[in-house]
Amino acid sequence: DAIISKDLNGVLTSWNKGAERMFGYTAEEIIGKPHAILFPEGRHQEESQLFDRLKRGERIEHYETVRIHKDGTAVDVALTLSPLKNERGEVVGASKTIRDITESKRAREAVRASEERFHLLADNVKQLIWMAEADGSTMWFNKRWFEFTGMTSEQIRMDAKSLHHPDHYDRITNSLRERAAQGQP
Repeated sequence: DAIISKDLNGVLTSWNKGAERMFGYTAEEIIGKPHAILFPEGRHQEESQLFDRLKRGERIEHYETVRIHKDGTAVDVALTLSPLKNERGEVVGASKTIRDITESKRAREAVRASEERFHLLADNVKQLIWMAEADGSTMWFNKRWFEFTGMTSEQIRMDAKSLHHPDHYDRITNSLRERAAQGQP
């Protein structure tokens, strides 16, 4: 994590090795410079609003935004800002812990895109498709399933047993539990 601090004018006053790795600037290059050097175009107002909250003594946790590396590339980050106070309790600056979330953000986006493709495919086939948890409780149905049965997701939540014929419910749910416990499809 990068750990930096700045005064009330936004001038950087400390810069750790994590910040050097994350943003490419050495402490000697950046301490004494305005923190705005790290902001992409259009993000200056955002930081001003955060700093106003900080001046009131608020702590801001896991605020996701973008900052700029020395080479000009964007870095997706999560910030935690804490007010720095003097001995009289007055806010005199801010301490920031910054975590690079670029990879986790890309991974979340890849999962979202994959789920979107799955739903597009599953909702446009003629077959009825559903997913269930290991205990047999259902968690997802494709669009065709709802069209075929005429049921709504609310009806299913209210009466999950209605998904199977009463004569088969115990056999089916027991089979699902056993197969899931054994790691079988």
